[in-house]
Amino acid sequence: MGRFWVRVDKQYFDFSMGHFLLFRDRTREPLHGHNYRCYVEIEGELSSDLMVQNYIHVKPMVKRLCDELNHRMVLPGRAEDLKVWDDETQVYAEYWDGSKFMFPKQDCLILDVANTSTEMLSVHIWKRMVEELGKVGELDRVKAIRVGIEEAPGQMSWYEADVR
Repeated sequence: MGRFWVRVDKQYFDFSMGHFLLFRDRTREPLHGHNYRCYVEIEGELSSDLMVQNYIHVKPMVKRLCDELNHRMVLPGRAEDLKVWDDETQVYAEYWDGSKFMFPKQDCLILDVANTSTEMLSVHIWKRMVEELGKVGELDRVKAIRVGIEEAPGQMSWYEADVR
């Protein structure tokens, strides 16, 4: 028998996010933002009702994960040249060159990534999906998940990994 995948691609799987990329030569982009779009594919075994995943459960989950990033300034928590820390009300970031940033804590999100590229955003969403599917007992039949993040038409990256 072949392999089964479901693809979830909704117009409302979108988020607007501020960020800047860090480069190997120790330069960085200026602070800016994008209107992103998320795409998800799940490979898995069929359930007793002959579905890989029920769209009714997957769609709100992906929307929630996009909403976590929406209208946020996103910083990489594992970048080598960027120190990021917070207190009760603010998030601070300092680049090796002395550039300093301060954001209201409620407007900022520190991700467990080394950069905020579309590649690393897709890894972040992938990890969150595995976490969320595991919490509701829907991970046992899943073999792999693929997440795509588009930052502009024609500019997109994918991350795919086996779950088990």
